[in-house]
Amino acid sequence: MQVRRRSNGQLVTLNTELGSGGEGKIYAVAEHASWVAKIYHHPTAEMGEKLAAMVAHPPEDPSAAEGHVSIAWPVDLLENRGKAIGFLMPKVSQVRPLHDFYNPKTRRDRTPFFNYLYLHRTARNLAAAVSSLHAGGYVIGDVNESNILVSQTALVTLVDTDSFQVRVGDRIYPCPVGKPEFTPPELQGKTLRHYQRMPEQDRFGLAVLIFQILMEGTHPFAGVYTGVGDPPSIEARIAAGHFPYGSRRVPYRPTPIAPDGRILYPELRRLFLQCFDTGYLDPSQRPDAQTWVQALEAAEQELVICQKNPHHRYNVRQTRCPWCDRTQLLGGRDPFPTKEDVDRFRTPPPQPLPRPPRVPIAVPVRSTVATFPPIHYQTLPNYSVGGFWSQVAQCKNDLLAGSVVLAAVLAGVVYWSARSASVSASRTSPAQPEVAAISTIPVATEPTLTAIAQLPGHGDLVRAIAVAPDNQSVATSSKDGTTKLWHLPTQKLNRSIERAGVGFLAFSADGQQIVGSTKTAIHTWNVSSGELLDRSEIAFDRFPAISTRPHNSTLLVGRLEGQLVW
Repeated sequence: MQVRRRSNGQLVTLNTELGSGGEGKIYAVAEHASWVAKIYHHPTAEMGEKLAAMVAHPPEDPSAAEGHVSIAWPVDLLENRGKAIGFLMPKVSQVRPLHDFYNPKTRRDRTPFFNYLYLHRTARNLAAAVSSLHAGGYVIGDVNESNILVSQTALVTLVDTDSFQVRVGDRIYPCPVGKPEFTPPELQGKTLRHYQRMPEQDRFGLAVLIFQILMEGTHPFAGVYTGVGDPPSIEARIAAGHFPYGSRRVPYRPTPIAPDGRILYPELRRLFLQCFDTGYLDPSQRPDAQTWVQALEAAEQELVICQKNPHHRYNVRQTRCPWCDRTQLLGGRDPFPTKEDVDRFRTPPPQPLPRPPRVPIAVPVRSTVATFPPIHYQTLPNYSVGGFWSQVAQCKNDLLAGSVVLAAVLAGVVYWSARSASVSASRTSPAQPEVAAISTIPVATEPTLTAIAQLPGHGDLVRAIAVAPDNQSVATSSKDGTTKLWHLPTQKLNRSIERAGVGFLAFSADGQQIVGSTKTAIHTWNVSSGELLDRSEIAFDRFPAISTRPHNSTLLVGRLEGQLVW
């Protein structure tokens, strides 16, 4: 069959039928291997007008630089005897439906090495594509998993774009359909073809999909019914705003077999609450797609690798690998199996992740999405190991200030060796409180360290230590969220500063102030009172290293990309 392109009048040959649906059929295009054609069973003039507007005003594709199609947008109309009967669109290959990736069973059977990092990247690329559409003035309307295809490198393609809502001047071509389980409360039970869709209604469906991607296919409104009578349907729960993971009292509790909601990065949990709790009463409060992109980027950065199974990725803030726990809950069926577990399938590992797409935005933001390396990260230390007891050592002779700097370096060595040595004991012994480990460098003639004291008091991993210039005070900071100030000669705790967990510490030259760095700011406290004197907001990808210069007030900050700023 031959049809004519509207843009240039050329004839194209449609040969192999690739698929068929309620609206039309999909054909291969003989002259263009990278295109396919959709021909409608019953074309209408209205559909032709809508498609003409779409062809004239395509949205920006956020992954075009990667040679990938994120949005299968119409590129030209096809005509027969001057009447629009269909359109050309990009062909996408080596992709699967989104459901195959977030459903644990199909993922394990078909793409078993698609781990939690890949799921985060999938959600992020999906949000980037939706952000691009909204920036172009379009609304999807029928947001659902069947309209989304995913590659083994977590690239996303939105299909069935001819059903999207299109606005041309004062004329609106509505999206007449929608799946109830992705439809927001205000549209439940409505005749959708009579309603103009808004971006905040797409945001509801987007949040549902992101929740399912990160929660093993669990629908955010699924749960065990604790009320009287038969359990309501998912759409009835949506209409009532009954989010089981929310802050309001509802007659549901999370499904026992579902992952614990605490596996989610804290900002993602907050955004789900904002969408499904706050957004229930005020749809404008639902997070937009760009906000999801930024939160998912931050969540990716905090994923660490399980030491038992390198395919397990989880948030660094968690004390143990939730996927190991889930494997036990599922009777040994690992959601992200090791290579050894799936060798019989002979499934090749996924390709390295491509650079994340650039996200087009309607208004300026702080920065665009950064380039990320392939996912073959070096294995990180296991942060879930139990407590340790490290020792405080001191040289018999007085030390110079330079020796104290080396002592802080050695403290890290002593800490990690002590933590490694305590692994076997920590699994059988009761958990001990964390202590700060400080050591100094002995003179050359006496290379051994002499343990003299311990500083117990922290409730979690100690990750920052600083010694004051006068060698009388020591500051320590822990994952328990506190920074503690000690008097070294007596080993007494002088002060504990709450909500002050930092990654690096440094004293000022006069010893009167202590400076700590987090990934969002540099904090300065008064040593005597514990009062917060200053908070300078600077965004980092990791805890930045900091140090003060002797005899002046300069603060040096080391950034991840190799820069030194002050």
